[in-house]
Parts: sequence; structure tokens; C-alpha cells
Amino acid sequence: MKQTTRLRELLKKPGTILIPGSFSAMSAKLVEDAGFEAVYMSGGCTSMSFTGWADVGLITFDEMLLNLRLIADRVNIPVIADADTGYGNALNLMRTTQAYIRAGAAAMHVEDQTLPKRCGNLPGKLVVSREEFVGKIRAAKDVINKMDPDFIFIARTDARNSVGGSLDEAIGRANLYAEAGADIVLPDGLQSPEEVAAFARGVKAPTMVFTGYGSTFGSMSVKELDAAGVKIMAMPGAQFSPALYAQIEALKLLKKHGTDMVYKDKQFKIREMFDLSGLQEYKGYEEKYLPREEMEKYKKSGPGI
Repeated sequence: MKQTTRLRELLKKPGTILIPGSFSAMSAKLVEDAGFEAVYMSGGCTSMSFTGWADVGLITFDEMLLNLRLIADRVNIPVIADADTGYGNALNLMRTTQAYIRAGAAAMHVEDQTLPKRCGNLPGKLVVSREEFVGKIRAAKDVINKMDPDFIFIARTDARNSVGGSLDEAIGRANLYAEAGADIVLPDGLQSPEEVAAFARGVKAPTMVFTGYGSTFGSMSVKELDAAGVKIMAMPGAQFSPALYAQIEALKLLKKHGTDMVYKDKQFKIREMFDLSGLQEYKGYEEKYLPREEMEKYKKSGPGI
């Protein structure tokens, strides 16, 4: 079954779907290994991990596409991918949509911000006109209908906390975007659980929200979001935020003590890291496909790990 079809089947299930965020192929594989049925490629976390800069529109289309390819190649669950603004106007979005489908995404979300865009949590955002974004949705859907009608287009609106924005504007835009062909709508910048519920009630399409670290409306559980009528709960920083904290603390200890042995009981051993990264699976492929004489190299070298 295609990943796009698998995602559509998943969305038919009752209740809210929890989808953790990833920022690399390894972090996406951990999501799959943990038993989740889909994974989200966060644009903000991809930006921070790739460039070292905050999500202020500096990461490029090529960098995002590369990360998507690596993630989609490594996991066997559907990938929902951030596509920022589509990297230009309606015609640019057509190419972006083609590339994301070919790279293996099952869904993508595109936002109605102007270029350069900013993280949804940051102030000072500007949005394009309703007419312009409707044209972008129609262009993307034309590509989708030709390449893979099961591919899911998610229209994100940043109208709530943009300059001069409001909840009513976000709801109005979301309904217009759904009418234009968006399968799911994603409001960024909602300010409270009450606004989340009001948005989900007011929009005639399934709703996806970001929650967890840095959410503008605070923390809400799957149960609470289900009661509010939200279909997808995506947590962009589910791994990146705790990973950053762990790295900072590890480096502090290394700087202080000059050895990593002070936290040896709290880290993965090198063998465990390699096994998590598929070493045993790779060795199985070697034994299955490589000439026998090629495998003799392991008997002639040190024991390794």
C-alpha cells in the first residue's frame, strides 16, 4: 500500500492522531520504532539542525527536500512534511509539490505567510492575500490530482497572530482554503484551548494543530484535543527540544570533568547506537548479497564492536 493511501486510511480512524516531530532520518526512525503510525518532519527543527539558525526563513527548498528524502527513505510509515510557503508563488509551489511527492512524502503543509517566513510562534508575521493563497492551493491540487490523488494537502494559516490578525480571520481563511481543495487545515498561533475548540468547530475540514514545546496555546493532551474536535496533534519539538537539553548538559559535564565517563550510566553504549541505526540489518544484507570472500575481511581485522 502506498504511504499516501496508508495515511488516508489512518485519518479515517476515530479520534485524534498523535504524530511526533522529527528533524533527521535517525529521529524519524526512532518515532517509527516507538510504534507511532506516522511521523512529522518539522521545518523549524530541520532549520535549526541544518543551519544552526532559528526558523526565520533562512533554510532553502533544496535543504528541506534533502531532509525529506533521507527521512522518507529510512522509515516505513507515512511522512507529513513542512513545506513552508511553498518557496514562492503558485508556480513555485507546483514544483515544490512535485518534488515532495517524488521524495516520498504522504502529505505536506503550506502556509499563507509572505516571504521570508517566520516560525509560527514569532511575532511580526505577515500573510498574503486570500486570493493569492487560494491560487496556490489550486495549483498544488492540480499537480496532486495528476501525480497521486491520495497525497494530502494541508493548508496552514498564520492569520491568528500575524500583524492585524484575529481568530475570525483564521477561521474565515481556513474555510476558504478548504473550499479551494485543502484536505486539512492547520491554524498556527492560536492563543488558548478555547480558541482551538472554536476553530475546530468553525471550520468545515479536519483540523491539525501543533502542541508541545513552544505552543502558543499551552499544552493539551490527545484526550483534550479529541474533545475539541482536532484530528491531528503534531508535536514538532517532541525530540529536538529534549535532545538539545541533553546535549548541552553532556557538554557541560565533559567540559568540567574532561571525560564522558561521568555519565556513562545515562548514555547509549556505542554498540547500542549502531544497532539503533540498523547495523544488524545491514550485516544481514551483506551476508545475503555480497560474495563470500568479501565477508572474510571481518575475520582478518580487530574485533570492533
